[in-house]
Amino acid sequence: MKTSTRAALIVAAVLILAGAVLCGLSLMRGGSLKDMFSTGNTTMRTVEVELTDGFTSIDVEDTVAEISFLPAGGAASRVVFYENTKHPHTAEVLAGTLTIRQGREQGLKWFNDWDIAAETPTVTVYLSGDIYDSLRVKTDTGDVTIPAGFRFTSLRIDADTADISCGAGVGETAVIGTDTGDIRIEEAPMGDVLLDTDTGRITLDSVFLSGALQISSHTGNVGLTDVACTGAEIKTTTGKVKLADCLISGKLNIETDTGDVTLDASDADEIEIETDTGDVTGSLLSEKIFFIESDTGKIEVPRSMTGGPCEIETDTGDVKISIAE
Repeated sequence: MKTSTRAALIVAAVLILAGAVLCGLSLMRGGSLKDMFSTGNTTMRTVEVELTDGFTSIDVEDTVAEISFLPAGGAASRVVFYENTKHPHTAEVLAGTLTIRQGREQGLKWFNDWDIAAETPTVTVYLSGDIYDSLRVKTDTGDVTIPAGFRFTSLRIDADTADISCGAGVGETAVIGTDTGDIRIEEAPMGDVLLDTDTGRITLDSVFLSGALQISSHTGNVGLTDVACTGAEIKTTTGKVKLADCLISGKLNIETDTGDVTLDASDADEIEIETDTGDVTGSLLSEKIFFIESDTGKIEVPRSMTGGPCEIETDTGDVKISIAE
C-alpha cells in the first residue's frame, strides 16, 4: 500500500471515529441526530437597547458577532443587536461603563452551540458623544470596526481570527492583539501603540504617534505608510517589513529572520536592522554613518561620515541603501 493511500485511510478513520463520538455524546445527553445537525431552530432577531444612563467607558465581550461603532447622529446612545436567539445579548451601564455581553439561552444543549446560522450576528454601538475614557473589546472571530471621529484615552482589543480596523484617536495607549486576523490603523492620532499578531497583516497609514510604536508578528507582513512616532520596534519571523514616507524621531529597530526589509524615503535618528536571509533595501532621508555586517550578501551603501548611526546585520541577505535626493 502506498504511503499516501495509508495516510488518507488513517485520516478518514479518525474523522469517522470523531463523528461517532459526537453522535454518541449527543444521544447520551438526551439529544437526537436531527437536533445535532438541524439549523432550523436557529432564529435571528434585531434587538435595540436605548441607553438612558451616562457612561465614560465601554467594555464589550462577544465571540462571533461583528462589532462596530457609529455616531448616534444627534440621538441618544443606543446599541442594536442582530443576534441568534440562542445567544442573547445584554447592554447596561455599570459604574459609568457601558457593558455589553453575549449570553446563552438557558437550558441550551452543548451541541446546539454549533448551529450554522445563515447570517452573521452584529453588534452596532451608536454613540452620542465622541470622547470617552476607555474602550475594551474582546472577541474571537467577529471583526471590529472603529471609524474616525471618536477619541479614547486608552484602547484595548483582543481577538483570535477577527480583523481589526481603527480610525479613532487614542490619547495614551492603544493595545491590539489578534492571532490570524489583520490589523489596520489609518488617519488616527495616537500616543503609544502596541500591536501583536501571528499570521495577520499589520498596516498603518497616515498615523501620527506622540509616543512609540511596538509591533510583533510571526509570518504576517508589516506595512507602514506616512507614519511619525518617537521610536519604533518591529519584530517578525518570516513576514516582510516595509516603511514608506515614515519619520521616527528616536530609534528604529527592526528584527526579522527571512523577511525582507524595505525603507522607502523613511528615516530615524538611529537605525538598527537585523535579519538572517532577508534583504535590506531602500532609501533614507538623511545621511548616516553605516555599520554593515553580512556573510555572503552584497553590500551597497553611501560612504557617509555624518549623521546618526545605521547598523545593519544580515547573514545571506543583500544590503542596498541610498540617500533620497
